[in-house]
Amino acid sequence: MRGKMRSKISKSALVMIVVLLSALPIIKVKAASITGYCGDMNVCDSDGKYGTNAQFSFENGVLTISGTGRTEFYESYTDANGDWITVYGLDFFERKGIKRSEIKKCVVENGITTIGDYFMGVENYTGKPGAACGVKEVVIPNSVTKIGNHSFIGCTGITTLTLPSGLTTIGYNAFSGCTGITTLTLPSSLTTIGSNSFEGCAGMTSLTLPNGLTTIGEGMFS
Repeated sequence: MRGKMRSKISKSALVMIVVLLSALPIIKVKAASITGYCGDMNVCDSDGKYGTNAQFSFENGVLTISGTGRTEFYESYTDANGDWITVYGLDFFERKGIKRSEIKKCVVENGITTIGDYFMGVENYTGKPGAACGVKEVVIPNSVTKIGNHSFIGCTGITTLTLPSGLTTIGYNAFSGCTGITTLTLPSSLTTIGSNSFEGCAGMTSLTLPNGLTTIGEGMFS
């Protein structure tokens, strides 16, 4: 009799615990941000470190670039076989733990003046969807005067893009393979467009060029 009573009490207590647990709020664990430096490797700070003038942080699909001056997106290291390897752009970020497919938005904050080569691009772009990143939105401040070579090569997910009002230079292959961009107005401050800068932009139906252009590289659209 006592055994049966203990059994009944245990079941009742278990039911009560389940009810109480189900009433508790669901706590979502916030993913930790990934941070690092991506500044000018020719600039040394007071501590003797290079490239600390600009930083990156990644959280919940948003890659943010902050700081001042020029940015660079590459890293060299020795692999397991003793070979010297240099990675650029998206491969640089993946080495830092940021998967290219997880980057949905890029925000460059005010103070950055140059977006370095291969920012959201890759060194050996294959021209196929998915070869680059999954970014769909890019925010570039008016402090940016130069967009480097291969900066957004193969970013097929970008459909709209507003270029900064003070932009003077677009590097070669900067937007090559950006098939999602349909219209683009280049700012009046722009003077130089590099070779093949819009190569493979098959979706583009309208591009407005400023009067102040002095240099247009070969194969701008080819």
